[in-house]
Amino acid sequence: SKAQISVWLIAVSVEAAEQPRVAMPEPLLRSPYSEAPQGAELVVEDCAGGEPVVEDAVASEEDDGRIEVLLEKTDPGQSLGFTVDCLTSRALLVNSVVQGGLLDAYNTQAPADKRCHPGTYIVGVNNKSDGVTSMIREMQSADKVTLRLAPRAEFSVDITKEVGSLLALNLHFLPGSNSLVVTEIGNGLIKEYNERAGDSDKVIKASDRIVEVNGHSGNAATLMEALRKNRELNLKLVHPPTP
Repeated sequence: SKAQISVWLIAVSVEAAEQPRVAMPEPLLRSPYSEAPQGAELVVEDCAGGEPVVEDAVASEEDDGRIEVLLEKTDPGQSLGFTVDCLTSRALLVNSVVQGGLLDAYNTQAPADKRCHPGTYIVGVNNKSDGVTSMIREMQSADKVTLRLAPRAEFSVDITKEVGSLLALNLHFLPGSNSLVVTEIGNGLIKEYNERAGDSDKVIKASDRIVEVNGHSGNAATLMEALRKNRELNLKLVHPPTP
């Protein structure tokens, strides 16, 4: 059965926790281990594995960093051509763009600052913006799909692990994810960092995503290994713009 992986970085142990299933249209229930199949309506990274785990902040309508992307299907079975990570409840994160799909074709023609790349947040689909489930359903059912994209706010922090010290982070990720979702911060180095952080924009919060550790990026396993083995940590994190 599919499982979401939780990592509690105190003793640095890994646990697999079974989650209740989400009632999703059958074409969306695809393995996170498989490549995007041609002809698929939408490949979703294991959204059937469980309810989204944390709330995301979503940009306000006045945020001029948002863009809209229109994808129009010419065939009912045509692929939108991207995969998403739906571990958070308010926004989808583009995980990969499938070569030859509709989004790839859009990116080829669009100006550089209007393209949708892996790591981009989707905060609305057509008139749906009340959660990832409704946005996914809309992408599946609509022939014309307007994606509302929000730029992600990046920040970096430096953490030094001392002997006996704990990061005390609860992280969720999927096997196909390229980031680690912060869901809980306990008593440890990250909480201490937050308490002394002078810039509130650099405070680490639930729903932030770790996307790079000491220059290492890629899949979640790579990020976890870098967290485990390094004493000096430079973390790059992202979160959606706040209202």
